[in-house]
Amino acid sequence: MIFSIVGGLLSLFGSLLLVHLQSQTEILQKIMGFVILFLGIPLLYLKNTGLHEAERPGWLKVTGSILIAISVFLQTIFASGIGGIQTIVFITCFGMTALAASATKRAMQLTVTSISLFVYIMAGLVDYRFGLAGFIASFAGGYVGSHIAIKKGNKFVLNLFAAVSAILALQLLFG
Repeated sequence: MIFSIVGGLLSLFGSLLLVHLQSQTEILQKIMGFVILFLGIPLLYLKNTGLHEAERPGWLKVTGSILIAISVFLQTIFASGIGGIQTIVFITCFGMTALAASATKRAMQLTVTSISLFVYIMAGLVDYRFGLAGFIASFAGGYVGSHIAIKKGNKFVLNLFAAVSAILALQLLFG
């Protein structure tokens, strides 16, 4: 709940900022691609991270909260690829399993996406044809994917997440 509230506020700020800075986001996209590819993905494979719940010290949870806030802000500006950082933070800083991290991120994203969408609609930036197709595909993929993820377990989710994150990071780096 707290992640949704903070995420909602940051998504409002990030969306409004994007409306004003639409043409100046390329360098940060490259930085985020680098972070995901060379720092984030390797963290997932340290000591079976994400396979079992693990207790984390308070300072790491505070650091994780700051990183979640930054990633939500950046996600509202860049969209694609940045949400993966949230999953990595939930796993490494909060000790969540891959499934729990994915579910927590999805719940938070409902608030973030709704607020961002409202801002983009008000700014006239939404192409409804693509938006509707994307919504339907996302909903169907999320439904099917969640059932497969629950059936296959944390190791499958972790490996699939790493592969998709690598592809998205390369997209951010090389367009």
